[in-house]
Amino acid sequence: KTVCGFNDAQFSSNGTLLYFQTPAWATSGAIHVYDFKSGKEHFVVDGDELIVLNRCDAKEYRDHLIVTQHKYFVFGGSYDWPWLISPAGKVEGLVGGDEVKLDEIVKEACS
Repeated sequence: KTVCGFNDAQFSSNGTLLYFQTPAWATSGAIHVYDFKSGKEHFVVDGDELIVLNRCDAKEYRDHLIVTQHKYFVFGGSYDWPWLISPAGKVEGLVGGDEVKLDEIVKEACS
């Protein structure tokens, strides 16, 4: 498969990994990572609006990702809210809802 349409490219804190978003599905993009040491790329998680916490002083969040994911309410409707994702692609938890100010949350969590 060919990866094309690179968006939101951001390095990990040590500069060896490059995370980026590609077009994927009707409701979501795909987050991938390229490892400069191995020369390999792989899919990490579905999502859009990638933020890599590469300058985070808090070690427990450093190099984690924040991405918006398209999800569905049980009784109808959908939402695109930001989620904290581990570097391995594991969903750690919900960051906020529609009105969340990500820059403020990142600043508070990472200092």
